[in-house]
Amino acid sequence: MKIDYRLACIGDEDAISKVHVDAWREAYIGIVNQEYLNNLKYEDRKKMWTNNLKYSELPIYLAVDEDDNIIGFSSIEIRDGKFYLATLYLLEKYHKKGIGQILLDQVLNYAKSKKYQQVYLEVLSENPTVSFYQKNNFKIINNKFFTRSDEEVEEYVMKLEI
Repeated sequence: MKIDYRLACIGDEDAISKVHVDAWREAYIGIVNQEYLNNLKYEDRKKMWTNNLKYSELPIYLAVDEDDNIIGFSSIEIRDGKFYLATLYLLEKYHKKGIGQILLDQVLNYAKSKKYQQVYLEVLSENPTVSFYQKNNFKIINNKFFTRSDEEVEEYVMKLEI
C-alpha cells in the first residue's frame, strides 16, 4: 500500500467532506447517538471545507492512496492565539499503519515552524484516539460536558508542550 501526503487545495472539498463524515460514522458508533451519525451530511461538511480552503491560509494535510483518493486529513485552527489540532480523521481501514502519526507530525512541524510552544486539541473522552494522543505526549488538562442530540457528551481538552 503506497500512501502519499500533500496539501489540500480547492477541488478537494468533496473528498475531504466524505472522509470527515465517514470517519465520524466509523469512529463514533456506540459513543455518539446513532441518529446524529445517520444525519451527518456530506453537503454540510462540504460548505465548511469549501470555506476553509477558500479563506484560510492554514494548511490542511492530506493522506492519499495510490489512486489519489483522500483517505485522511488533519487541519489547524488558531483560537484566541492558541494553536489547535482542529481535525485528524482517517478512514478506519487505514488505522494502525502510521498514517495518522504522519498527519499529526505534519501539524506539529507546522506549529514548531511558527514558534508555537503548545498545541491543543479537543477530543471526545470515549474516543479511542485519546490513547494515541497520550502516546504523543498530549496531556488531559480539562474536561467539559455538552449536549448533542439530547445526550450529554464529555470532551477532553489536551495539550502538548513542544
